[in-house]
Amino acid sequence: MQGDEGEDRLSKLPDDVLLSIVERLDIADAARTRILSRRWRQIPAMLSKVVIECRHRRSKLHRHDVGWPNSNLVEATRSILGSRTANLYTIDLLRLQFYLGDDSILIGKAVSNTMATQKVCLAEFTVMTKKDRTRCTHEEKLAYGRQLRSFIYACPNAFSGLTRLKLENLISETDFPKIFSTCTRLEFLRLHGCGMGMFSLLEVEHPLLSELEIADCSFEEVYLKWLPKITLLTFSDWISQHDPVTFGYVPLLQSMSINNTGLRHHKMLKLSELLGNTTISDLHLNFQSEKIWVEPEGPKELYQVRDHLCEMVWDKAERKMYGFSEEKKDKGLEWDASASDFKHQKLAVLRIFGFQTEDKFVSHIRRVMEAAVNLENIYLHNKTVCKRCQPWVEKPSRYPYTLKQKTSLRNKINHGIASLKFTSRIYQPASVNAAVCFRAQL
Repeated sequence: MQGDEGEDRLSKLPDDVLLSIVERLDIADAARTRILSRRWRQIPAMLSKVVIECRHRRSKLHRHDVGWPNSNLVEATRSILGSRTANLYTIDLLRLQFYLGDDSILIGKAVSNTMATQKVCLAEFTVMTKKDRTRCTHEEKLAYGRQLRSFIYACPNAFSGLTRLKLENLISETDFPKIFSTCTRLEFLRLHGCGMGMFSLLEVEHPLLSELEIADCSFEEVYLKWLPKITLLTFSDWISQHDPVTFGYVPLLQSMSINNTGLRHHKMLKLSELLGNTTISDLHLNFQSEKIWVEPEGPKELYQVRDHLCEMVWDKAERKMYGFSEEKKDKGLEWDASASDFKHQKLAVLRIFGFQTEDKFVSHIRRVMEAAVNLENIYLHNKTVCKRCQPWVEKPSRYPYTLKQKTSLRNKINHGIASLKFTSRIYQPASVNAAVCFRAQL
């Protein structure tokens, strides 16, 4: 855009306006604006959000090429961060996604220099491996673990400034404790497909870590020894035959999601023992359409199962080979009669996904109402059926759709229950990827 005398009107805009324009561009395009004029050269160095991600898809990486996926990313990181040397502008978010390799050290050093010269509020590394979990061998995971060790050793300042870290597909017997001691600002950690060798114990101690995600890892046990700030834990797909996670000092832990395909060798968990003295108020359990792995100890552990039929393994030989449960009775559990006098003080909300107007559902709800003395709300959701599941569905849904059906059901549930302190709500199908949802009020 030029005026009558050929002057660049866009370049004459104030810095904050130009910065607002550039922040809406992809980081690579934002870097290219530096060549427009001397006036534009300083704008990318003022960005408060720097997100640099490798665009190469893992499926297209050459099996013998380790370094090249990051080649363009290394240059982009050096160019963008190098222009900010001794910059007075704060980086609110610095996020980098790259493949683990020899050239990742160059990325780490560029980040180290940036952290040494200016303020970075939030810094995140997503460290990927060239092979995904399903194709990565044990030996390759060990090699990735050694590469991570070299990476941390070469760039300790970069890791000490991280607030978020995501790792995948690596095995290391010593580096996980080092991560917790080196990443002193860490608030979020995700480990996917990681481990420390056979029958390993992962002890987690950190003063600032508030969110922890552990998925498909080979730890025999995860011990949350000392995490004074943790509020959210996600734990899925464990191999242990014992309690997969135990708790030490976790005073602020409020929300926990546990997901696992229950196999024959998995033990039945008792939530009263597993959770111990934690103050969890939001608990999600997902049995992934297989064996229920929670032992019913009373109304506070009530659950219903929602099957994703299209994702289940149906071949009997295959189920036996991989250790799936063989008996139908493993799919569900009856109420423990010994818990009939059980009273629960904290349960405030009950949600049931896959509700049907059958006596067993109504009976379960009434037992919870009698036991949970502070229950406030009941939410009943229909089960969701994806298009691929439709051919497997044998019976039509018996979920109450009409107002008359809902009113009749509500009266049936409430009949004979004195001093109601809650309201029951019936919802249309909800897209929820969980078999159970509890929310207990502290």
